[in-house]
Amino acid sequence: MTRDLIEEFHSKISTLRLAGHSFAIATIVETIGSASARVSSKAIFSNEGKNLQGWVGGGCAERFIGQEAVAAINEAKPRTVLADLDDEIFGLGVACGGKMKVFIDPIVPPEEILVPENSSFNKVMTELSGLYGINLRIDHSLTDARSMEEVLLQLALAIGNKRSRSCQALRKVKNVPATFRKPLISNSKQEVTIVGRTRITEALARHFALLGFSIRALGPDLQAEDYPESVQCQCLEDGYSDIKFREGEVVIIAGHSAQDPALVKTAINQKARHVAMIGSFKRSLEVLNYLDLLEQEISYPLFIPGGLDIDARNPDEVALSVVSEVILESGGH
Repeated sequence: MTRDLIEEFHSKISTLRLAGHSFAIATIVETIGSASARVSSKAIFSNEGKNLQGWVGGGCAERFIGQEAVAAINEAKPRTVLADLDDEIFGLGVACGGKMKVFIDPIVPPEEILVPENSSFNKVMTELSGLYGINLRIDHSLTDARSMEEVLLQLALAIGNKRSRSCQALRKVKNVPATFRKPLISNSKQEVTIVGRTRITEALARHFALLGFSIRALGPDLQAEDYPESVQCQCLEDGYSDIKFREGEVVIIAGHSAQDPALVKTAINQKARHVAMIGSFKRSLEVLNYLDLLEQEISYPLFIPGGLDIDARNPDEVALSVVSEVILESGGH
């Protein structure tokens, strides 16, 4: 695109967003063989699949991408699709000579979430809604939250219900092959150690700070300015091997490192009251296998993968799901 076309393209995006329209941006990320569009070619599609601006190929490719754009908008989730231009039967119906991989990014208005009216927490709720990318609407039929714990739980459940998710523990939803029994909690210290350095660890610190926890953040190259002022940041230059956890505290492993299994084991051995690890189903199986817990009954406070099933879509929503599980398991609601 020329500079003028680029400015016009982004101006169109701004106009659509300000008007509250749903649309999708399609970008060619790879071409194989003969294709009329080139890598980085872009187009804007309406929620009806119409090309509003830009170019991603001829008629057959544009129709296919428009259909995929509609599906992505309806799901509010990005997708990468393959436009097969080289197969008349199994492709798009016209043999044009090549294939294109297309990334489709839907842009939809913020979700509307119903919350109770509560002047004590309105400011916090408004700030959080900005982090989650949602709009809050007061529902007078809902019960007011009496504490910050209830505020976070209400937001988590509202987001999950809006997205038709179970709001149950992820380990149950994902059918992790281990039996988790609810552990007995001997204390409820308001202390947490967050291990790792990602946007998720920063979001976790923000949420635990709202609950008044004493927070330690441990990880490589931590920047104190990325965390609330109350957080004690400790840079670990030589890995995680010498970490000492505090008895009775909450431990969240979010480093996505090779040391994760050993960290989980150390936290359990040092009597943390809640040990959660953020990770995929596959990663969860790897850690449980390392701990020899696959197909076993687990009676201590282990939560792998950590969090509730709310279809979390960004770091702050992931943090909300994890913190909400801590609240539920500790009875702080």
